[in-house]
This record gives sequence, C-alpha cells and structure tokens, in this order.
Amino acid sequence: MCLWGIRKYPSAVCTRSFLAPANPVSDLQICQHRAPTCCTKKMEESYQAAVRRERTQSIQALNFELKYMIVGHITAFQEAFESLRRFAENRTSSLFETAYRPMAKEAAEPVKELFTDISLYILGAETTVESAVLRFFDSLFPLVYSRLINPGITDLSEDYTECLRLTRQDINPFGHYPKNLVTELSRSLWASRMLIQALRLGSEVINTTEHAALSKECSRALVKMQYCPHCQGLTLIRPCVGYCLNVMRGCLASVSELDAQWREFISVLEYLTNEMASSHELEMALSGIWSSINEAILHAQLNGPQLSATVSVSCFREIRFSWHPEGHDIFPMFDYIKYIKYDCNFTAVVLNVLSLRCREFINYMKRSRTFYASIAERLCDGDLVMRDSSTCWNGEDVVESRVVSNGLKAQINNPELKVRGLDPLINNLIDKLHHFNQGGCDRSFRFPDSGKCGAEEGEGAMGCLKKKTHFIGQ
Repeated sequence: MCLWGIRKYPSAVCTRSFLAPANPVSDLQICQHRAPTCCTKKMEESYQAAVRRERTQSIQALNFELKYMIVGHITAFQEAFESLRRFAENRTSSLFETAYRPMAKEAAEPVKELFTDISLYILGAETTVESAVLRFFDSLFPLVYSRLINPGITDLSEDYTECLRLTRQDINPFGHYPKNLVTELSRSLWASRMLIQALRLGSEVINTTEHAALSKECSRALVKMQYCPHCQGLTLIRPCVGYCLNVMRGCLASVSELDAQWREFISVLEYLTNEMASSHELEMALSGIWSSINEAILHAQLNGPQLSATVSVSCFREIRFSWHPEGHDIFPMFDYIKYIKYDCNFTAVVLNVLSLRCREFINYMKRSRTFYASIAERLCDGDLVMRDSSTCWNGEDVVESRVVSNGLKAQINNPELKVRGLDPLINNLIDKLHHFNQGGCDRSFRFPDSGKCGAEEGEGAMGCLKKKTHFIGQ
C-alpha cells in the first residue's frame, strides 16, 4: 500500500480527486523508475502545474527588490520633475500677470501648452523640445504684437492671427532668445528623457523574464528534480547542488543570455543617474524659462516700429492700429524681479531628496549587474538543495552529476534536459537592450548648432553620453 503517498503528497497539488493510488503503478512519463511507484499520470500533470507556479513565484521573489527599486525611482524622478515643472510654470505665469497684464489672460493657454509639451517630451512622446518652444513663440507673437507693440489694434481676426504666427517664423521678432532657450532645454531635458526610457526598459525586462514560458523539457526536468523522489517515498530528500544548477541553467538558458546587454545597460543607467544627481542643470533650465521669455518680449518691443512695418507688408491687410512712441511702455523688469524671487529652498529640497534617492538607487543597481548571470545559482540556493552531496537526489540516485556552465551554448552538454533555442520574448528583450545601449543617444536629439545626431552610427551609448557632456561643457 502507498499510504505514505497520501501523507506526503505536496499540499500544493493534493486534492480529493488526485490522491495517491492505493497500489503502485508504472505508466508514468516523467518519474520512470525500475521500482514500482505510487504516482499516477494525473499526479505528474499536477506536479507540472506546480513547478510552473513555483518557478514564477521564485523568480518574482528574486526580482521583487530590483523591481521595487526601479519602479520607485521612476515614481520619485517623475514627482521631482513635476514639482520643478510646476514651479517653473507658476513663475512664467506670474511674469505675464505681473509685468505683461494686457496679454496675461490670453498668454495663459500657450504657457500651459509649453510646459505640457515639456512633460510629454520627458515621458517619451514623439516630439522635440524645438517644436514645443517654437510653437509657443508662434502663439506668443500675435499677443505681443497686438497688445504691447500696437495696443491700438481693434481687429484681430483669425486670419490675421494666423498671418502673424506665420510671419514670426520669417521675421524673427524675438531675436536669438527662442533658439537659446531651445539649446538650454535640449541639453538638460535630454538626459532626463533618456533616464526615464532606461528605467522603463529595465522594468520591461524584469516583467518579461518573470513570466517567460517554461519549455516542455524544462517543466519535465523540474518535476523530475523536485517531485519524482516523492513517488519512491523519498519525501524529505532534496536535489544535489550540481543537479539543480544543471536543471536551472537549462531552464534559464535564454534568460542568462541577457547578461552581457544587462551589464552594459547598468553602466549606462549609472552614468545617467549620476548626471542627474550631481547636476542642477535641469533646475536651472526650467527655472530660467521665464527669464528667456521676458528677454524675448523686450527684444520685440524694442524693435516694434520695424516689426510693424514688416508685418503690414507681409500680411496684406488694413487694420486700425495706433503707434504712440511717447505712450508706449517698455515694461521694466525691476519690480517683477523682486516679486519673482521665491524662496529657493523649495527647489533645493526637491533636488536634495532626488540626489539622495539617486545615490541609493544606483548603489543597488550596481549590485544587480550580474543578476542574470547568477539567477540559476540564486534559485538553487537555500532550502531547495541539499549541501551534503552524499544524501541528495540527482534524478536517479544519490550520485553527484556533472555541472554545465551558464548560457545557451553551454546547454549542449547539459545531461538533464535538452534546450532547443533562444526564447523569442527574451531575444526581443536582448534586441531592445542592445538598441538602447548602442544607440542610446535617442536619435531624435540633435545637438544645437551642430546638426549632428546625438550618436554616430555604431557608437555606444557611453561614448555618446560623454560626447554630450563634452559638448555641454564647451
């Protein structure tokens, strides 16, 4: 009788309909032994379902802290950026409300759109800093022209407004200030955008590897390693270390192929994170937007007569307007500068907290550099295996088996299971990491005034990032 099978059958798969049989049978597909067995084919199927769950849970447990750190850093960085963005937007709105009241109400929407576009760019939207800034100044020029340069204009139709928007691109009423603003924001926002992309990619890698499907060979090997001893009454014995490593390395052969790209990815992530933690460039660029806009408006006002003459020719429309040099105000900024000097402790606190989180994050991520190279060893650690090889299970008996190395190629010599090839999902992750690492400079970014893409063909992300740092430092 197999009463021990009823007592010792794992509770994870033991149900009323799957109780061990009363007499030994031998029609099994996985747990085949010379001696009679107390397992059935139905129990084998339940064991396979159990090992799939257990494998997923084990990898999730290993991934938990890594995933927590990445997701937490994404949240912390986005919150810090949003705080700085709102602060900068409020400053810019206050500029119009305090210094340019005639156009403050109408300027509110373009200001809101500008900062929304900046947020979308940081979050990875298919847009550019240049298009966001130039779109803002396109919307701003009709307001500056009709409310500040020619406050006597009584007709500002839709067609005329559109004409002014298009004319702005030709006559450049704001001088070099829009271009300068594009340069400053592109330099600072690019690294932030890249960091968000990197963190999201890291999260995708973890989530995908957690749920990678087990091959038929792998699930059979896991059942043989963990549950076949039960069919012979050996309910307390555990796998040998070498045997476990062979099985896990075979099952995780595709996952371990992530190792090389993951190591380089961590190096890129470390570089980007250190850049964000050690530099106040993002804060300075965002908080300086209001100043650039103010200088641009003053430039247009100072060149008001010339702009009026050019617009009257370009737009071919008669309108009633008045130009009174004596009564025309070039708005002085002294009062506003006093008003705009908010307590800088706010941004200092935000950045100090972010810097601390960045240091903690990257210190942990550096320790995860070998995560995918050592995942089999970590799964075979602890209670799963028996360290005393004289009393451990090797799939057939108590003899220690040969141990193969990590990686797909090494599994050719794996005595425990046959590995058929690279998992397509894992292969896709490897391609994504490779693309980020080798083309990590985000091809949509172009260095201002250079016309050159952020990364030359074939240049790795680290080389590109160092080039960018050198460019900024010039």
